[in-house]
Amino acid sequence: MDLQGQVLSALRWNALAKFGTQLISWVITIAVMRLLTPGDYGLVAMATVAIAFLSGLADLGLGGAIVQASSITERQLRQVQGAVLLVGAVMSAVIWAGAPLIEWWFAESRLVPFVRVIAFEILVGSFASVSHALLLREMRFRAISGIEIVAGIATGLLTLALAWKGWGAWSLVLASLARAIMSASAVVAVSGRWVRPAFSFYGIEKLLSFGGLSSGAQLLYRLNNQLEVLIGGRLLGKDALGAFSVAMHLANLPASKLASVVGDVILPTFARLQSASASYQRALLTGVSLMSFALCPVFMGLSALAPELVSVLLGERWHVAIAPLVVLPLAVPFRMIAGFLASAAAGLGHPIASVRLQSLKFMLIVPALILGAHWGLIGLSIGATVMYPIVLWITVSHVARLAGISPTALARSFLRPLLMSLLTYAPVLLLRELLPSDVNALVKLIVFGLTMALGYLALSSTFNKVQFRSFWSFTRQLGRGGAL
Repeated sequence: MDLQGQVLSALRWNALAKFGTQLISWVITIAVMRLLTPGDYGLVAMATVAIAFLSGLADLGLGGAIVQASSITERQLRQVQGAVLLVGAVMSAVIWAGAPLIEWWFAESRLVPFVRVIAFEILVGSFASVSHALLLREMRFRAISGIEIVAGIATGLLTLALAWKGWGAWSLVLASLARAIMSASAVVAVSGRWVRPAFSFYGIEKLLSFGGLSSGAQLLYRLNNQLEVLIGGRLLGKDALGAFSVAMHLANLPASKLASVVGDVILPTFARLQSASASYQRALLTGVSLMSFALCPVFMGLSALAPELVSVLLGERWHVAIAPLVVLPLAVPFRMIAGFLASAAAGLGHPIASVRLQSLKFMLIVPALILGAHWGLIGLSIGATVMYPIVLWITVSHVARLAGISPTALARSFLRPLLMSLLTYAPVLLLRELLPSDVNALVKLIVFGLTMALGYLALSSTFNKVQFRSFWSFTRQLGRGGAL
């Protein structure tokens, strides 16, 4: 099978697996949210901040180095396995020992046991890191998707059962650890072998160099993703942080699935294209165009429909999450396109680009969050959103230069779907004012959602015909597995 066929097959299996189980996952997630409180989610967000941050160092970026390398020996795989296991053990020990410090930072007396249970996830994951990298390198996405289906559904059901029995925040923590164990075990079993570690690292300097830069970028990326928790939890407390975390979770539900569908495919695909500049440039432009066309209407819709979504899905207990859910989805397309471009740059052999971009993002986002948090939950949400258009533009300029293409061409692929999506926002605001206040929230949700969807398709087919036809052609090719 040629590369185009492999990419289509990878995307198809990832999409079928992850979106096929999405409805089940959403139902379980919403049911759990109805059983738990904002305080429960706030506690877990605080407890997971360390692992979410330090897990960026868990494999030293060596998993990505295995995927990106043109060739790799059995001895190098064993050396990588040894390095990953050592780092995983050290990171887990650091989080375990640092639990009181996390508790002090957030001024929350119940955090230590949560943090110490969660710390084991890094060590568990390190046992399967090389096996997972080999599955990615071989583009065995059907196997990876199958593992994620089973682990995702099993974890969701476990979380729901524990929450139903009154375990509160522990239901989220214990289910997360169970998922790590299930996923790691399944990856090793499906890959067909577990690479025996070697604790001598001579001869993998090139892998460590690539991996070090990649892990640095990953560390900064994860730090940036936890800034809202670090700053919001410190300044606003667990209840406000819980409402923010749930709004962020809802805002990112479609993004997380799309990112996982596309993300696993980006690095191996662009790594194979790195020697063919014309193919690389075409793939980059096509990727940005297709992602933008799909992403922008979804997240503008989440923002516009936030009051009805919270009312129908979560109930009155979560009314406080409406304001952040109006704001937070607006940043998601910018974040995802920037992440796609950074991954594409890494596939070209430039992981330093991700380090620079994540450093810049950190410098922009931190002051925005600190300033915004002084205005409470809505201020924190605005602070978490307002800088991402700037981050994306800088990313576009930087990656376009590395790829040898026009920044304007990249930006145009994103801006047109964004404009079409924003234009569909206005009719929803007008309808919300015109409809009687006693109309059922579910009815409003359906009417508003259909209005935005039909409006976006009508505008795109009229004023953005090229991308409309390209996306339609791609979905048809993806469905039947033909060549692009």
